[in-house]
Amino acid sequence: MLAKYYKLNIAEFIKKRPSFVKKGPFFAVKIAANGLSYSRFGVVVGKKVNKRATERNKIKRIFYEAIRVRNLQNIAGNDVLIIVYPEINQFAREEVIKAVKGYEFV
Repeated sequence: MLAKYYKLNIAEFIKKRPSFVKKGPFFAVKIAANGLSYSRFGVVVGKKVNKRATERNKIKRIFYEAIRVRNLQNIAGNDVLIIVYPEINQFAREEVIKAVKGYEFV
């Protein structure tokens, strides 16, 4: 699990204007500079993706684990918000993990 220190406050990020937006197969990545020596990450999974909170939290854990394993939080100076789309339900869990671990967030 990613340390709380590296987690992004979503409400704080919304006040900023993201400088860069990238789209993945079932998610979008919004990036804004933060001026810190480390990056912060936030994952948003809405109720349209899955109505059960436990399932939404599992999806968030997949993303946070991929970030932690790849040590992306140590890259300097970005706030990264990942927005997950309902299309994630069309993929098997293993395909999701593979896609997330191979994706360049920063």
